[in-house]
Amino acid sequence: MKKLLVINPRSMNSQMHYVHNLNFFANNPELEIFLICESVGENQLNNRVHVLETGKHANRLFSAWNLYSKARNLILSKNIECIISAYGHFSSLLPLFMRKYRKKGIWHGTLIYDLRSASVSHFLDNLQNRLYALESKAYDYRMAVSKSVSDKVFGSPDTVNFICGVGTLTAADYLDHEQSGNQVTAIKKYYSIADDDAILLYIGTLRNRELDRFIQQIDFDTDSFHFLIIGDGDKCSGEKLKNAIADKHLRKNVHLCGRLPWHKLLPYLQLADIGIAYSPSHSSLAEQPMTKLHEYHEFDISVLTNDSEKHAFCPQKSILLGESDKLSDIIATAKTQSANSGCKDSIVYWKDWHRKLEKFLGSIEAR
Repeated sequence: MKKLLVINPRSMNSQMHYVHNLNFFANNPELEIFLICESVGENQLNNRVHVLETGKHANRLFSAWNLYSKARNLILSKNIECIISAYGHFSSLLPLFMRKYRKKGIWHGTLIYDLRSASVSHFLDNLQNRLYALESKAYDYRMAVSKSVSDKVFGSPDTVNFICGVGTLTAADYLDHEQSGNQVTAIKKYYSIADDDAILLYIGTLRNRELDRFIQQIDFDTDSFHFLIIGDGDKCSGEKLKNAIADKHLRKNVHLCGRLPWHKLLPYLQLADIGIAYSPSHSSLAEQPMTKLHEYHEFDISVLTNDSEKHAFCPQKSILLGESDKLSDIIATAKTQSANSGCKDSIVYWKDWHRKLEKFLGSIEAR
């Protein structure tokens, strides 16, 4: 049985795709899965995943030293052959710890640097990108979420061994599926949503996403809508958003739902008519694909975006902000977009990452 260790020096609440990774691999009887992270949080993992939580420490270097020391001990005691470690947080400590065991011939495993969830920095002449590239050199293989991210961070395509999305969730991946119908009814009642009201939905962090600018840009010329915003962020972003809602007199229509665990998102996705995929004007996330964009397509939700590239991914089910900023026009366009209209490539591409990742790990094992 092959042993795989996934290392994420963060709380898993903000790294939900890692949960999806682990649950997928746990279904493979030929794999024994281990996870080391700061905290699993509210996420529900397959019981075949062996979890070691290290807890959070005020000193980031001490926290990293503690986590990677435990990872080294686990690797040696369980003879783990393949390790996928997330970027940053002093992740270069792991190959440093394992170096002497390799030299002595005690350990012959593979180290994979996972940059799939990282943002692309434009700060101080891409200083952050250079740090990622530097720490990744100590690993045997590197993974990136897309070619554009790979080019920004690593420069040469020869340095990246595997390009693949982080994976997108489908209806079957969400828990409480049988109860979702009752939950939809409860949500509509709680927010006083009428049957003919259009539902806008945003899911994700509020930090640096400029949703306040999005609200300011829209001409809310109709009251027959509700905008559900799921996620949290820093105090500054929250205050800007609240002020924008107040300035537009939208307190009855725009609802800040807070952060929800991913397994409770299904009824919101089933209820939504339009999913918001707004790209900030000067964000470090500009080059990173938006996972939720493809989940909106999976659930047959029209996507409202200000990014022409995101619109081009599935124009049959997308609305480009700027063509008309009137909400009534946006809602009317969404209603005319037929079900399952040409987004198959978007859905298949992001579902297919499982097969690609399995093939990549298999090629490592064969070497």
